[in-house]
Parts: sequence; C-alpha cells; structure tokens
Amino acid sequence: MSSRKLLGGMARIHHRIQRAVRIRWRRLCSQFIKMQMRAVGGQVYIGRDCVLEGLEYVTCLGNFRAQDRNRIEAFGFHGGVRYQPTIVFGNNVSLENDCHIGAVNRIEIHDDVLIGSRVYITDHSHGVGDYADIATPPNERLVWSKGPVIIGRNAWIGEGACILPGVTVGEGAVVGANAVVTRDVPPYSVVGGVPARIIKTIQAPGQPVRA
Repeated sequence: MSSRKLLGGMARIHHRIQRAVRIRWRRLCSQFIKMQMRAVGGQVYIGRDCVLEGLEYVTCLGNFRAQDRNRIEAFGFHGGVRYQPTIVFGNNVSLENDCHIGAVNRIEIHDDVLIGSRVYITDHSHGVGDYADIATPPNERLVWSKGPVIIGRNAWIGEGACILPGVTVGEGAVVGANAVVTRDVPPYSVVGGVPARIIKTIQAPGQPVRA
C-alpha cells in the first residue's frame, strides 16, 4: 500500500472518530439540557452553540430536535417586571439552524412542525408603539405581549420567516421563505410576502375549489 493511500485511510478513520465523539458529546449535553426543562415526553437533541434561557418554562411533549446556533428564550423577568412564560413543543418538532424563539406569554408549536433556518418567533415586543415609547430607548421600554403564538400540527415555516405576537398558524399551513406573519394563517393555506398574505389554499381530494 502506498503512503498516500495509507495517509488517506488514516484521515478517514480520524474523521469518523471525531464525528462519533461530537455526536456522543451533543447527546450528553442534550440530556443535561433535558433535565432542566419543565417536562419532557421524548428524546431531545440540541445542536452546537445554542442559547437557552428559562428552560424551567419549556415543555417538550415528545421528540424535539434543534440544530446549531438556535436561541430559545423564555423570559421570567425583564426590566423589573416578572412574567410567567410558557413554551410548548409538540412531538417531532424540528428546528433548523439559527432560529430565535422568545416568549414572555405563551408559544405553542404542535406536533410534526418543521421550522426552517433563521426563523424568528416571538409573542412580545419592546413597548406598544405609542409616542411615550418612541421617546424611550428601545431597551428600556416595557416588554408587552399582544397575545400568544400558536403553530398548528404539520405546519411548515420557511427559511427566514417571522411569526409575530398574537398569531395562530393553522394546521397544515405553509409559511413562505422570508414572510412576515402579522395575522392568523388559516389551516391548509400557503402564505408569503411582507406582510404575509394568502397565496393559495390546499384542497383535499374531492373538495370543491374555494373562490
């Protein structure tokens, strides 16, 4: 065997060992994170470089997977005010990379939801947008929630989308890439744009086409 082939084989073995060690380490870290959550009903995997705050307010009802560099934050205290946030993930919820989920009220993400990379989901904002707020630096404004965010079963949230406070995304809905969702999304509909609008409705077989 030539030295080049030998070195190539050793490099592949080294790569496989490194990968196996990384996977084992992430699983161990995920188990530690899982122990800090309010309740867990399945397997939890958390990727690299994630920021997790307020895990005592987070519930996973089944299997949950978050890839790298995600932020999941439930704020129990901010600006001298106490909150009672809740974040609930259903079974088989999957987050891709670089997502940010922040709650002071309630965020529910139901079973089998797929969330693309760089998605922002929040149930709150800094201030209510009146003149008194404008005169106050943003970081000093009172955090205020318009209402909870609920994402229904089998929904698919495209890359770069923003889901804003008080929004319900219906079962089986699709939110297009980079959409900004400011109002409810009906079940089995496709929305896109800024602000998001209905592009089409997904019809069940044999169902009359809606106008």
